[in-house]
Amino acid sequence: MHDVSFIMASFNCAKYIERAISSALEQCGCNVELIIVDDGSTDNTREILDSLTDDRIKVIKLDSNHGASHARNIAMASATHEWISILDSDDWCDYERTAKLLNFAYVNDVDIVADDQRLVDYRSGEILGVRSKRIENFCQKNILTLEDVIKNSSIGIVQPIFKRKLLYRLDKFYDESLRYGEDYEFLIRLIENSPRLGLVNNAYYNATIRSDSLVANRVKMFQGMIEVFKLLSKKQYIVDSKILSTHVKKNIRAAESTVVYGHVVENIRSRNYVKILKYTIRFSFIKQLPYRLYVFIIKK
Repeated sequence: MHDVSFIMASFNCAKYIERAISSALEQCGCNVELIIVDDGSTDNTREILDSLTDDRIKVIKLDSNHGASHARNIAMASATHEWISILDSDDWCDYERTAKLLNFAYVNDVDIVADDQRLVDYRSGEILGVRSKRIENFCQKNILTLEDVIKNSSIGIVQPIFKRKLLYRLDKFYDESLRYGEDYEFLIRLIENSPRLGLVNNAYYNATIRSDSLVANRVKMFQGMIEVFKLLSKKQYIVDSKILSTHVKKNIRAAESTVVYGHVVENIRSRNYVKILKYTIRFSFIKQLPYRLYVFIIKK
């Protein structure tokens, strides 16, 4: 049996949280504790949490909202099991996820393991795809180094399972100053202290996509990633490595291109031609925007 602490930050997720809780408690082959930190919810999330009677669940209630990173940090500080698994309160795991990933971790002697994510529309339940369409390329060797994760930043959005002992090698848990990109930044610091990530080429984690505008959501995510990449660029081991510095600079340029692309697409849809012109002039439109934008314009 695997001993696993599930960490869940909740904020106004009454519609989804019971599914998330059930998926954690029903993991096969696992001895589970579930620590839920409610981050000042104003819907009926707390009524649902108050009704829970399973003694494997610990609920911590915050008086006001401080953000998911703060709530996760409180939950992780309360964890007692060997492994920690991050689960968002509007997502859920397939029942065999933890056992599959931890069996892989033991066989390959890694302290951090992750899988891909299945993206699910919050309204229809339709599967929109997977988070990283290139994960099969990364998984040719299944074990990734710090350089691999810095080079392929799309891996940073995964929700890892990792040994709790790694937390005590960090100067902090999640960086609460980051609003977006905090998952990637946290994963990087974990791998700095345990330099191999096991990556299973399957999607056992189901991520609920709640934004009405996937493009707008993507823009915010990549704006946060730019901030994270700039923080990474200042780390001494990256400054000292020409290869890593090059990867980080490429990531910044790619993220900036995606942000510009997202802004232009949103403004094309809203027919805000003044803003389209602004981005065209200000951000080297022809050089930065990917080919798919031209296809989008032609279709429109």
